[in-house]
Amino acid sequence: MFIRRLADEGTAVVYATHNVQEADRYAHQLIVLADGERLFDGSPRELERVVGSSGLDFESAFVEFLHQRGH
Repeated sequence: MFIRRLADEGTAVVYATHNVQEADRYAHQLIVLADGERLFDGSPRELERVVGSSGLDFESAFVEFLHQRGH
């Protein structure tokens, strides 16, 4: 994907999406916002560690993360 190539070449890319698979596939860094509040700022793997997701795929870990925070 063009955006991934730009990022890999060192260009900063800000990409907003509601698609969790895209976020996992393309993002080096995530910011998760809900109701105007920043809930998370880190990598997809860091989010998985925060949740304690042993064996969960990223989408399941993301859903669990939101659930743990009441969203």
